[in-house]
Amino acid sequence: MIGLINIDRFSDINAVYGVDIGDALLKKYGLWLKARTQGREDIRLYKMGGDEFALYFRSAESLSEIRLFFVDLIAATANTAFMVAGVEIVLTITVGVAHGVDRGLAHASAAIKQAKLDHQSIGLFDGLDSTKQQENNILLPTHRG
Repeated sequence: MIGLINIDRFSDINAVYGVDIGDALLKKYGLWLKARTQGREDIRLYKMGGDEFALYFRSAESLSEIRLFFVDLIAATANTAFMVAGVEIVLTITVGVAHGVDRGLAHASAAIKQAKLDHQSIGLFDGLDSTKQQENNILLPTHRG
C-alpha cells in the first residue's frame, strides 16, 4: 500500500517566504516524517518531486489501520510548528492512499486530487469506483455550458 503526502498551498509558502525557506522547510518536514516513522520497519519513506513525500507500507496492514495512521499524521502535522530561518510555519497536508492496485503512485496521486476536489484531507483509491469518479471528473467540464 502507498500513501502519497502533498503539502497544501506550498507554492504560497515559496511565494511569501522564498524558495530557500521552502526548500529548508521540505527538509525539516522530511526529517520530522522520518522521526514519526522511526522504528516502523514496515514503512519506507521517500521524497518525491516538489512538495510530496511517499510512504510505502511493506506489510499487509488493513486499510482502516492505514487510514488511522494518516488521520493521526494529518493532525500531528497541523499541530506542529516548523521553525525555519526565524519563521514559524504550520503545514496542512492532503494524503492519497492506494490499496491493492498495480499503479500505486498514480492512483495515490489521483486520490489526492479527488480529496482536494471534495475538500477532504485524505483520499482513498479503491479501484473501480475511484476510476469511475476520475472519468466523471474529466467529463464534467465538457458538459458545462
